[in-house]
Amino acid sequence: MSPRAVLVSVGAGNRYRHPDPGLIGGLERGGAAVRSTDTAGDIAVVGRPAEEDLQVVSRGSPLAEPR
Repeated sequence: MSPRAVLVSVGAGNRYRHPDPGLIGGLERGGAAVRSTDTAGDIAVVGRPAEEDLQVVSRGSPLAEPR
């Protein structure tokens, strides 16, 4: 598997410590654009799939870690 983009939906400071840093590092070394909601806020893939004109975008701020 060789993903071009990986979107991770996870809360900041989650007790399971997801996503695993080793997995994310491996994906990035493989060339995938990795975005996670705990660091980038809202994330989405936009564009025209038939034309392979896709982009990963983020907006907003991530929620603060729970206390």
